[in-house]
Amino acid sequence: MRGQTTLWLAVVCQALCLCGCSATDSNQQAAEEEGRRAKEAGLLDEMLRKHNAVKDWRPASRYTLHLQKCLVRSDARPVLFDLMWLEDVQRTGDVCTAHFHNFHDRWLIVTCSPEKGEALALSRGFIFWLVVQPRSVDRPVIALKAKVPQTVGEQAKAAEAADLAKATGQPAGEQAVPDVTFIRGELLDFMPCTTAEAP
Repeated sequence: MRGQTTLWLAVVCQALCLCGCSATDSNQQAAEEEGRRAKEAGLLDEMLRKHNAVKDWRPASRYTLHLQKCLVRSDARPVLFDLMWLEDVQRTGDVCTAHFHNFHDRWLIVTCSPEKGEALALSRGFIFWLVVQPRSVDRPVIALKAKVPQTVGEQAKAAEAADLAKATGQPAGEQAVPDVTFIRGELLDFMPCTTAEAP
């Protein structure tokens, strides 16, 4: 009986040690993550101060007019774009162009020096904090090729499309791409986002 009790106590002690180590590891990981977030937040604040960039610029509505007012600012201040995914970097002569998107409905197309373009392309991350001087904001119009309506249903759809074109002021056969906005500007600064969350 005494041997079983001793064995049982040894198993319990070992389990408690493992739980303690696991909790210590978990606490250490949480502390390291908190340290990374604090460091990233400090670097981000420094980048914002350096460029006098606007951090909170969200528009009053989803309409392009309000987005234009927020981004192409009368005070000419650059803005911060957070959590932007790098799609591509290309070089034409002495200028690089980088393409980013925000996972939803905005594409950011920025120009920068070849050095910044190379640094972006060699960066360890794909998600970035960007300070950009926006130049334009627009929703593109695409031309849809129209075929001659053959059936009554097709004729009704063509009439509906013509009414829509008249109401929106767009030429017949053209429609705005839904929920996609293109923002163009100059990349002033960037920082890879390691925490993938806004501080």
